[in-house]
Amino acid sequence: MKRIFTKVEAAGNDFLFSDYAEGTVTSEEIRLLCDRNFGIGADGLVEMEALTAESTRWHFFNRDGSIAAMCGNAARAAAAWLFAEGKTLPHRLQTGFGEIMLSRVGGGFEARVRYVGKALAETALGGATLIDTGVPHAVIEWPSSVFERSQQMRERAAQFRWAKQAGTAGTNVTFFNRREGGIDAITFERGVEDFTLSCGTGVLAAATVSSAALVRGWPSEGVIVRNPGAELKVVSNDFPKSLTLIGPARVVFRAEWES
Repeated sequence: MKRIFTKVEAAGNDFLFSDYAEGTVTSEEIRLLCDRNFGIGADGLVEMEALTAESTRWHFFNRDGSIAAMCGNAARAAAAWLFAEGKTLPHRLQTGFGEIMLSRVGGGFEARVRYVGKALAETALGGATLIDTGVPHAVIEWPSSVFERSQQMRERAAQFRWAKQAGTAGTNVTFFNRREGGIDAITFERGVEDFTLSCGTGVLAAATVSSAALVRGWPSEGVIVRNPGAELKVVSNDFPKSLTLIGPARVVFRAEWES
């Protein structure tokens, strides 16, 4: 059986997209497709199920085949995929976390995540701050460049990866350090089990914790967050009801896969 997959990257976070109506894949196939040596290679796989001309439900899987409710960069990648497919933007994306509004902004795309009924809250873990911005993140302020991905950072990520406060699936671990004009951030992602070039919900988490927004309110100028993959911006007009993630996303190529 042949299927068409479109590879889309959003700030270096890459995903394989397919039309849900054309067939689904198994967990084993997801792991193979996402393998960077024996498959196409990606951080995750997304099956897009059309509901109406302006609404789509996604079925999102991490590269290990596990299900994830939300992913900020994948949401912007979904906007790029919908745009390439000639779909209407703005567009409503139905996820396991809730509805996300997708829009095109300049040369990039934005994903507005609503937290109505899912109040943002921070929990101290002892050296980290736990916050759920769609998926849980243990956020750690780091004293030096987070882009070094040092062994010490990996050890700290392992320390918090399975924090019981995050539930049975554990948590992502996001590190940030402050710089002039914003922050740098990088995430050790569950389901990938390694650092990625970018993590959208990690950007939202790092921006919220670093700005103390739950105490001070969202900064009017927004928060600029630089990942290894790109620079993104987080804004909000009604914090803490919603956060909007703005940044680049683009279709890389289409591939035909024969299973």
